Amino acid sequence: MGYVAGLDGANLDVSGRSDAPLVLRDSNSGTLSMPMGGVCHNICKNLDRLGEDVRLCTMLGYDTNGRTILEGCMTGGRRRRIQ
Repeated sequence: MGYVAGLDGANLDVSGRSDAPLVLRDSNSGTLSMPMGGVCHNICKNLDRLGEDVRLCTMLGYDTNGRTILEGCMTGGRRRRIQ
């Protein structure tokens, strides 16, 4: 049997939430989150959860964000490896 190939982007979605109502033109304390995202990545992730054999082919930068995505792909699914 074959596999599903996803060819597109994977990225980190950055979102922030303030601990209190925002104060314009001032510093606002809060939290940031950076979950893995990208349409193709999300589709591949959900197909993997459904038991499909999935391969994601994407370009990654040689930086902290690229390493974070690579590590997330290596530990996130059933295959737990990058080919």
